[in-house]
Amino acid sequence: SEVTSRKIRLDLGVPMSAPLIGGIGRLSHEKGFDIAIQAIPFLKTKSAQLIIVGAGPDKERLHRLGKKLNVSDRIHFVGYRENVRHILRAMDVCTQLSRFEGLPVALLEAVEVGCPIVTTGVGGIRDVIVNNDYGWLVPEDDPMLIARAIDEAIQDKKLASQKTKKARQHLIKNFSFAKMLIAWQGVLDA
Repeated sequence: SEVTSRKIRLDLGVPMSAPLIGGIGRLSHEKGFDIAIQAIPFLKTKSAQLIIVGAGPDKERLHRLGKKLNVSDRIHFVGYRENVRHILRAMDVCTQLSRFEGLPVALLEAVEVGCPIVTTGVGGIRDVIVNNDYGWLVPEDDPMLIARAIDEAIQDKKLASQKTKKARQHLIKNFSFAKMLIAWQGVLDA
């Protein structure tokens, strides 16, 4: 809701007009948060802020990277959060820039709440963001192309809305609880 988004932005000290880019997950190399930070200087949307939700062994390294790139004032580390749905609703773009991945729950939640996705499309991510009709698929470790995709997701609201609707319909059709129960029943019966 607008109230929740406003509260999250106030808590972070993020201006209401600043686009909010987010990433959720364990702060470790395979999750690619370093690439999200490296993309910030390439963004045309200079007011954009990055919120990183999670905890892990790379936290200090990521802080240092933000300082080194002179973008630490645009990065907000909020630590581990139990319920991220309200944070996802406040985001203008959710990034999932993993180098390798299973099927991240945060990605499913982002699609479910209608948050545009910029992702590397590795592993199980491709089961949800099948192609560029469902989100922005970007190559691993390319901050410039990632920044370009984030900018497009922020600036072209109509395109972002179309992609999120398709992704959500795909999610409901292929990842519903009933469909998962039937699949598990098939595994158990085998």
